Amino acid sequence: LFYYDNHRARYGAQDNRRFMDGGPQVTVGELQNEIRAWADRVFPDRTMGEMLIKLREEVEELDGSGCVDPNEYADIAILTLDMASVADVNLADAVRSKMNINRRRLWRCKDNGTMQHVEGTGHEEH
Repeated sequence: LFYYDNHRARYGAQDNRRFMDGGPQVTVGELQNEIRAWADRVFPDRTMGEMLIKLREEVEELDGSGCVDPNEYADIAILTLDMASVADVNLADAVRSKMNINRRRLWRCKDNGTMQHVEGTGHEEH
């Protein structure tokens, strides 16, 4: 993408993506803080258990949409970011840390088609 963006004139109208139309970019941390402030105002007495129930409902709605509705992805992200805030977890740092672990793991495909990291390979950090 970087190459294409810097050589766009060579490719002309072949690419129909829109560039830079999403407004100012924010960090995950900024988004997490924004969502926490909103949720504190709108749902001040929310509990982790209630949010987990709602998250499960949103995952079902995403599945029911055929996994194509951006609003369902947004609902899941909003809930996840708020839950992390309530738990005092910096989600951006947690994701980076977990990805460092995942990159070192060996993976296999399970019978149901999902991926699972292989235990007992020296890569089983959590």
